[in-house]
Order: sequence, then structure tokens, then C-alpha cells
Amino acid sequence: MLWLISLLGILLSIWIIIPAPTMRLLPLGVVAPEISPILALLNAIALILGIAQNHPSKWLALVALFISLLPLIQFYPTNQRFKTEIVRVIGTKYFSKIPQPSPLDIHIEREIEFANPQGVKLTINLYRPQSEGNHPTVIMIYGGAWRSGKPSNNEIFSRYLAKRGYAVIALDYRHAPVNNFPTQLEDIQLALSYIANNSDQLKVDLNRVAIMGRSAGGHLATLTTLQTSPIVFRALINYYGPVNLTQAYFHPPIPDPINTRQVLLDFLGETPDDIPELYQQASPISYLERPFIPTLFAYAGRDHLVKTSYGQELYQELKKRDNQVIWLEVPWAEHSFDEVFWGLSNRLILHYTEVFLAWAIYK
Repeated sequence: MLWLISLLGILLSIWIIIPAPTMRLLPLGVVAPEISPILALLNAIALILGIAQNHPSKWLALVALFISLLPLIQFYPTNQRFKTEIVRVIGTKYFSKIPQPSPLDIHIEREIEFANPQGVKLTINLYRPQSEGNHPTVIMIYGGAWRSGKPSNNEIFSRYLAKRGYAVIALDYRHAPVNNFPTQLEDIQLALSYIANNSDQLKVDLNRVAIMGRSAGGHLATLTTLQTSPIVFRALINYYGPVNLTQAYFHPPIPDPINTRQVLLDFLGETPDDIPELYQQASPISYLERPFIPTLFAYAGRDHLVKTSYGQELYQELKKRDNQVIWLEVPWAEHSFDEVFWGLSNRLILHYTEVFLAWAIYK
């Protein structure tokens, strides 16, 4: 039994430090760091029992315990860096102004059709408080490598914000490879026009709107803020979104479980050698000379789908140009870490996301 517990502990814990080589194994790389407190407890029990019984499995449990403690060891200094970074931009006032959850149930409407381009039904999901009046709003764009996804993705997060007084509108767009870029941006503009034209019905306060996206959605959200839009955004939240598609094609992550080059070929149609202008148009880092709205970047230090270094480069360049930008990098986390909503990384990122939103919406 001790061998079994120790073996289970090491087999799960090892994914905290070993990158997943395939998409099938990627969930292990995502989940393991997020449940590291549970793994550490399991491994500590195995170690204590092994020592008490002088069982050889204690050495395996010791190694597993050390690995599972790595995210926890990094948690406090990472939290301090995050606090310093966010205080640098917005100060300390809004740490105490995070909206508290309402005791009332939220109002949810799903699959509200906003357009039907070429016979493709596009919808939004609405999550909002039950209270009267128009609400500060977060426009949500899902990820999925531009090839998959739906407005109900990450619904637990949308419901979480709605309980705290925000209306959340998660919108749909057509997918690659059937629909190449910039179709996705055109669909987002259709959704924004619908929201602007129906703001009272949706109970959206158009003067207090932020936009947020994850992965491919973070990329599209960023580009949306750089276009003329029917909605003026107060802030952008980009969770691990691609920002330099040319470099992503030529220098993909290692390992590369998603096959980055094929994803980009599906999205843009050809290689950067064939259509360099389109890759440039699709890369947020190409727009450095334009002013960026206040932006929170949240990235995973061990991301093997979207290289964090490119997001860091964009952040540094924007910071040089006096844009209000915040960089939060979770060193132990893998791509899509926030899918484990109550996991170690999201507990940290969520707090600072709420502080940033409170500042952007209520200042």
C-alpha cells in the first residue's frame, strides 16, 4: 500500500516540473501545480508512514514531497511581486473596494442571437445581477486556438463576477480553419454593435465596460481595443494571449503539444513568408505606436502553448511608452491554469484581477 501511495504521489507531482509533450497529457501539466497543496499533503502522509515503518518507499515520497512543495514555496514571493506591480500602477486604494458577493441569485440568459453571417448563428451569453439598473460590464472572449470554444466556456468565472455586481457578456465568433482572420474580429464588432444597441435591455452600463479574453480570446480582445469600436473600453484583461504571431510560427514552444504552426496556418491561411502583412496585422505587438488602454497581462511561467516571453516583450515595450500596463506571471503555472478555478494560481490571479477591475470600472 505504501508503494502505491508513494507511486501515485510521484506520478502526479512530476507534472509540476515536466512539460506535457502532447495535448492528451496537457491536463496533467495544468492541474498538477494547481492541486499542489493536496499533493503535498498526500506525499507528506506517505513520507511519515514510510519513516514510521522504515519502508523503502519513503525515499520516493520524499522526492514527491519536494516537487509538490515547489509552487507553495514560490507562492508568497510571487504574491509580493504581484502586489508591488499592481500598486505601481493603481496604488492601494482599490484593494479595499473589491465588490462583495450578493446574496441574490444571478440572472442568466444563454444563446442570445446577435448575428447570422453566412448562415452561422452567433450568440452571446449574459450573466448579470438581479438588481435593477444598468451594470458595469465585462465583455468576455473565449479561447480555443481560434478553432473551438463557445460562450459558456469558463462560466464559473462569469458567474463569479456576476455575483459581485458585474454584467458579463460572453460572445461567440466564427472559427478557423473554415473562417480565417480577420473574420473573428468582424464577428466581435457585430457583437459589440448589438450590445451597444441593446444596452438597456441587457442592463449594460456603456460608460463602464472592460474587455477580457483567454489565450486566443486574449489575442482577439487585445486587437479589438486597437480598432474603432461601438463601445469604449475602460480596460483590457489579457490572460496568456498570443501577441507576436510571426515569432510564434518561427519559434514555437518546446515541447509544442498544440502544434503551433498548424494552428497559425488554420487561423491565417498561409505561412509568414507567404503573407507577412497579415501576420503583422494579426499581431498586437505591431501596434506599439498606438496608445493602449489600461491593460492587465496574466501569463503562466511554464506555458507551452503560448510563449510567455512574447507577452513580456509587449509589456516592456508598452511600459517604456508610459502605457498603464500590469504584468502578472505565475512561475509554476501552465497554460489555462485558471480552468482549475479554485486552484493555487487562480486564487492568486483572481484577487488581483478583481482589484484591477475595481480600479478600472469605479475610478
